[in-house]
Amino acid sequence: MEFSAAIWVQKYGASIPDPLIGFLFAAGAIPALIAAIRYERFIKAGGRIKHQIGEHPISFALLCLMLLVVSCSTATTFIRHSRQQARASQGQPEQKPQPSTPSSPAKPSPMPTPSPQASASKVPPTKVPSPPITITGGVKQGGDGDCQQNIIGGNNNTNTCAPTPKVTASAQTQGQTGNPERPWETVFTITSNVLVQTGDLKLKCDGPVLLAGISRINPVELITGSNAPDPNDPSEVVYELGPEMLSPGKIVTIAVYSKQPVKVLSGSIGPNPIIF
Repeated sequence: MEFSAAIWVQKYGASIPDPLIGFLFAAGAIPALIAAIRYERFIKAGGRIKHQIGEHPISFALLCLMLLVVSCSTATTFIRHSRQQARASQGQPEQKPQPSTPSSPAKPSPMPTPSPQASASKVPPTKVPSPPITITGGVKQGGDGDCQQNIIGGNNNTNTCAPTPKVTASAQTQGQTGNPERPWETVFTITSNVLVQTGDLKLKCDGPVLLAGISRINPVELITGSNAPDPNDPSEVVYELGPEMLSPGKIVTIAVYSKQPVKVLSGSIGPNPIIF
């Protein structure tokens, strides 16, 4: 009963009429009234309250405690509801803000009138234009190539070109492999000055060759095809390789295998010639 009234008052506040709150408490008091009537009938029939309390002491104590709590809570709820209605009926009227009075603009101070002598003294001098400069003859550029610095009219106009890709080979070494199928090998390394794209490896030697070998350019990429001498030239070996990107400064090892010691004369990797 008390919880229903408390929830209702907390939700709707002072807008709840008193009869409705009384109805809530009355609805909750019906079970207590029924219990009192039953106890009265029990007493009239010859029963005693002491006997009833002795049989059910815990239930009687809980009933008394519940009646005490409900009575206190009911009184507190009614007092709170009455105060909320009083505050709602004695609310202060809304105060409207007073419009601010605009301040009067300050009067501009009069500008001083310059004297004729001062005006005459401040007249800027007349600028005499200089005669145009005529340049006869040809203009000498900073260089004859397309990637030279040109200076014309005091403005630096620098044309820069990307460096030419160069794949350079190291010195070659010959040695025996111990493999009877390819007893000799010629080994060298290549590096590039810029990032270049590789491809098929072609090497021209001074004698017949068997096949070629190359270390990995990229650790995760290796696409290969045939690896054998050129059918029309037994001294040239062709190793089909997939296109990869060779970073500048990276060292790649290349070997040429043959039955007799040979020397590599020229070659290429992809579209880039190898400089020996």
